[in-house]
Amino acid sequence: MLVAEPGVVDLGQVGPAFHEVTVKLVNQSKYPIAILDVKMTCSCTQVSFSRKSIEAGESTELHCRLDTNGKEGKTAAKLAVIYVPQTDDADADTAPYLLAIDLLADVQPLGELPAVVSLN
Repeated sequence: MLVAEPGVVDLGQVGPAFHEVTVKLVNQSKYPIAILDVKMTCSCTQVSFSRKSIEAGESTELHCRLDTNGKEGKTAAKLAVIYVPQTDDADADTAPYLLAIDLLADVQPLGELPAVVSLN
């Protein structure tokens, strides 16, 4: 099983800009996992990752870039990581799995952002 840390990325109140976040993908299965694809629900989102294969117990990073330029209010983008376990075990389920990751932001015009912004 592949797990995203965090599974939901909430940027909170942000201005119109490019926002970059990193999501850690952890392979919690006993088999290596092959990432087949990453789909996005919004053209405002770009992703990149360095490893398409993750050994059991290991992890990789998914680098996400959310473009909030031209947006206002609550914005959400969903990423779908499509992956399969890699095994020779005839009894193992090798059907593709989908891991969903949400990117959330509350886009405010530049003059309406709070004076202090938490970077948590």
